Amino acid sequence: MILPMIHKCINFFKLLILLMIATIGCDESEEVISENDNLSDEIQVTYGVEIGEILLQNCTYCHSTALATGGVVLDTYEDARVVGQTGQLLGAITHAEGFTAMPLNAPMLPAEDINHIRTWIETGFPR
Repeated sequence: MILPMIHKCINFFKLLILLMIATIGCDESEEVISENDNLSDEIQVTYGVEIGEILLQNCTYCHSTALATGGVVLDTYEDARVVGQTGQLLGAITHAEGFTAMPLNAPMLPAEDINHIRTWIETGFPR
């Protein structure tokens, strides 16, 4: 009767020791920070999915090949990439000092759209 209890205690302590060994050096806060650091890598913003639609809905009425208001054209990937590389696109939509605030005579784009455009630029203009 005592022998089975001793075996249960020994098994319990073995399990406890294994759990302690497995958790040594694990810091949950570091793990969470690492996951959050890679969050931007996991979110892929592309011209074909988000950016082209944002520009179509908000910019190409004035900034198309046909009109090219202010000499800015945004109706193709290449055109948008060129304007994005100059800093003019982000400067205009964030209403940064030294840039004409866009869309002209309209409210600023939603923060989500601005963040998509910023991410698209910062990640190298994925198609």
